Amino acid sequence: MLHNTRTFKTHFYQAYGLLCFAAVICFAHVSLDAQTLNVYSKGKATAIKASDLRSVKFDKTMTIQSTTSATVTSFELSAVDSITVTAAQTTTTYKGSISKGVADSTWVQAIVTSCTGMFTLGRSGRVKDASGVSWVVPMAVNAGRAIPDLYNPCSGNNTADTSNLETFVIDPDGVVITAYIHADNYFELYVNGTFVGRDRVPFTPFNSSIVRFKAKYPITYAFKCADWEEHLGVGMEYDTYNVGDAGIVAYFSDGTKTDETWKAQVFYIAPLDNPACVVENADGTRTSINCTSKPTCSSTKNPSGCYALHYPVPEGWELRTFDDSKWPAASIFTEARFSPKEGYTNYRGLFRDGKFIWTSNLDLDNFVILRKTVTK
Repeated sequence: MLHNTRTFKTHFYQAYGLLCFAAVICFAHVSLDAQTLNVYSKGKATAIKASDLRSVKFDKTMTIQSTTSATVTSFELSAVDSITVTAAQTTTTYKGSISKGVADSTWVQAIVTSCTGMFTLGRSGRVKDASGVSWVVPMAVNAGRAIPDLYNPCSGNNTADTSNLETFVIDPDGVVITAYIHADNYFELYVNGTFVGRDRVPFTPFNSSIVRFKAKYPITYAFKCADWEEHLGVGMEYDTYNVGDAGIVAYFSDGTKTDETWKAQVFYIAPLDNPACVVENADGTRTSINCTSKPTCSSTKNPSGCYALHYPVPEGWELRTFDDSKWPAASIFTEARFSPKEGYTNYRGLFRDGKFIWTSNLDLDNFVILRKTVTK
C-alpha cells in the first residue's frame, strides 16, 4: 500500500510473482524520489541511500549494486521480512536561508601581525541563496581594534607584560577586569554592548589573547565567533576538504568563566548534504546535532554539492537588554575534543577552570554567538 507519507512497504508472505512486481515498484520509488531503501531480513535492518544505488536486480535473491564503490549487497528473498522506502525530504520551508556551493566573491581579512610562512589567510566570502539574498561567510567581521596577544607563535612563548596593558574604558565608574581568551579560530568580544576588540589572527597560527577593560555591573559578556574556512560558503578547510572543528575558552578576573551557563546560538551551518537534518524550533532556536559531521560532499571533495544554512543576526544581540532566555545553553567539550594549542596549554593557570564551549555541534556550526550576564 502506498501511504500519503510516500512510504511503501511490501511483505514477503505474498506469492513470488507479486513480490517481484512489488519490488519493481519499490525500486521505481527509490530511483525517482526516495531517500533511503530499508531492507529488513531475518530481523536485521539494512539502510541504503538512494543516491548510492546503481541497480537493484531480482531473481531468487535481491542484489544491490552501489554507485560509490564495488560493493554488492545481496538478500535471499525468502529471508526478507519487508522493504520500506522512505521518501526524500521534500519540504523546502526553512527559517534559515539555504545556499549551495562555494562563494562567488572572496576577500582577505586584515591580519594585524605578520609571520612569514605560518599563516593560513583569513578570508571572507559572499554566497547567495536561491532567491538572490547575499550572506557573508563565515561571518561579517568588525575590522576595528585588535586585542593584544597573550601568545603568538610568531613572537615566541612569552606572557604579555600586563603592567603596561591598556585598560579599555566602557563604563568610567566600573571595575577593572582582565580577560584571557583562546579561540579556534576567531572571536570578537563585546562588553555591555561595546566592541572591546577582536582576535589578531583570524585563521592560523593559533594564538591566545589578553585584554583589560573597565565595566559596570551587571555585565553582559558576548562573543561573536567564527570557525574559519578556505572553501568559503561550504565550511571546509584546506585541499583535503576537511570539516574543521571550533570552540573557545575564556577566563575573566572577576571570576566569570566559559561554561554551560553561557547561551549559544548558531547563525551559519555547513557543510550539509541535506539541510533537513537541521532541527528548527518554533521559538527560533535550532540545532545541527543530528547532522553528520562527515557529509558526502566533503568526503568526495565536491563543494558544489554542499548546502549551507544561514540565519540573520538579531538586532541588539550584544546589548545587556537583549533577551537570550530562549537560546540554547552552551555545550562543554573536553580538552581532547577541542584540541587546544600552545596558546592555551602554556598558560593553563591563567585560564583556571574555564571550559571549552560552543554550540552543540563543534564541527558544522561555523558562526556562533555566545552570551552571559553576571550581576556580581
